[in-house]
Amino acid sequence: MCRLDEVATDSQTAVAPASRPRANTVEKADFAQTLNALQSDLAQFATDVVVAASKPRANSLLGVIVPPAKIEDFFELGKVLGKGSFGTVYLATDLRPDAEIGNRVALKIMDKNPSNGSSAILQQDETVLRMFCERILAFDHVNIVRYMGLFEDPQKAYVAMEVLDGPDLIDFLTGRELAVSWAWGIMHQLLGAVAYIHGMDVTHRDIKCENIKVVPRSRGEHFGLREFTGILKVVDFGCAAIGLGSDELLTHDPMRPESTLQRIGTAGYIAPEIFQGTYNSKCDVWSMGIVAYILFSGKFPYTKADNTEEFFESVSGPLEYAEKGWESCTIARDLVQMLLTIDPIERPSAQEALARWNPLPPRAQRRSTLMHSSTCLQRCRKTSLVAQ
Repeated sequence: MCRLDEVATDSQTAVAPASRPRANTVEKADFAQTLNALQSDLAQFATDVVVAASKPRANSLLGVIVPPAKIEDFFELGKVLGKGSFGTVYLATDLRPDAEIGNRVALKIMDKNPSNGSSAILQQDETVLRMFCERILAFDHVNIVRYMGLFEDPQKAYVAMEVLDGPDLIDFLTGRELAVSWAWGIMHQLLGAVAYIHGMDVTHRDIKCENIKVVPRSRGEHFGLREFTGILKVVDFGCAAIGLGSDELLTHDPMRPESTLQRIGTAGYIAPEIFQGTYNSKCDVWSMGIVAYILFSGKFPYTKADNTEEFFESVSGPLEYAEKGWESCTIARDLVQMLLTIDPIERPSAQEALARWNPLPPRAQRRSTLMHSSTCLQRCRKTSLVAQ
């Protein structure tokens, strides 16, 4: 007669060989299920990050790149296209799932809290910034850069834009003989762009030759000496503001009534009323007048424009129209003078200026040419930003 413990031992010994394989099979199955679950979770996490980076979240101002994801997961960075006061622009390939294969973008990367101050728009609160993002993403005008997305992570902000293959306006004009009719057409394009953004209640506040790109109408097309076949594009809305479309001059930011309007712009292009801290969207019209003067004469109208005292002393005197360009297109002189009206109340709006700036100059003046000196034009290149 066997003892109970002996039976148990014998039973365990007999059963063990058969039970072990079954346990291993279960363990393998559990491991496979766990692995599949982890892979599914990782795939869902990656999808969530892509969605976050592709679309603004309901509770967020910009598309959010969630750590550990990074911008390189969505854009393959290439060469540097340019550097500005608040960021660097890279040529990049859009890797997002909804992007066309090989789609190129210009990606501007900005520090949120740089030592030299951040972009004016990044200083806005979340509600204002969301409104601004919605408006610039809605821009649909042939003469305005197309925005493809705005993103942020804890340290930086990213702006994805169309790639513009072409020089800025100063480089385009340098050493070039240009027909008056084409110079006239350039201004008509630019005034149309400014009138459009003002219609969206956006004020650029930093219109200058460096923020105007000249691109061919089709890839591979070249610019001829007297054959302007390009399209003008207004770029860089980093200093832009919304809510300045009032007919009255404003002293406080309509989006932040507790804050006075920022004195911002580039020396040489900045409107006189901005120095005084009281302005509206017509400050862009003044800047367009400066661009027009450079376009027809190849130099700045006001040489002493780097500080407030010298600037007001300079603009108080009459403008000079001694260059050949003005002689060949006298009606342009009158229209430029209109844009550079010192009193912003009397200055026309962009829409009013566009209505008066017909697509073509008088027939007798169309065949005249403008020749721009390389030395004089490069002196028009201004990079110092006035911001107070």
